[in-house]
Amino acid sequence: MRHAVRRAQRSAIAKAALVAANRNPLTAAIAPRQSYAEIELTELMCLQAFKGGYATGAHWDRLAECRNVLYIGAGHKLVESKKTGRNPDDYEQIIDLCKRGSVAILAIRNREKLTGEMTITDDELEIVSGILATSAEFWPMQPASLFAEVVEYVRGLVHGGNKPQTKGD
Repeated sequence: MRHAVRRAQRSAIAKAALVAANRNPLTAAIAPRQSYAEIELTELMCLQAFKGGYATGAHWDRLAECRNVLYIGAGHKLVESKKTGRNPDDYEQIIDLCKRGSVAILAIRNREKLTGEMTITDDELEIVSGILATSAEFWPMQPASLFAEVVEYVRGLVHGGNKPQTKGD
């Protein structure tokens, strides 16, 4: 009987630790029960799939989403910094990287349409790696609510739920 009680206590402690680890609001927008480190690891695994020559459209989708989320987040912070009189240079550099990343990511997809294989050049690899590293530095320093909102917005754009507002809207 004592053994069963101890096992139940250990199980309860383990579950409490799991719940505490999963309370990070950053991850609620992407995948419940994932830490930001796990999200970053998933993105790095996608990059490794390209390096290893076994990437799929799902790997490409994940890297494109990372780029899109970083681009929108940095754009928001750029506008915010200009409104508050802070230096926007860091955000401008991130946006520039994301623009170069867009060219690289689209080149990968276009090459796949021509060859049937999802491959990446050394230059594209460098840019995409830079996006992943920048994202890993950028998002943990931002409010979790911003991350959740940006992920939701980007996914809505991709899946047709959100439309960008124009000045007349």
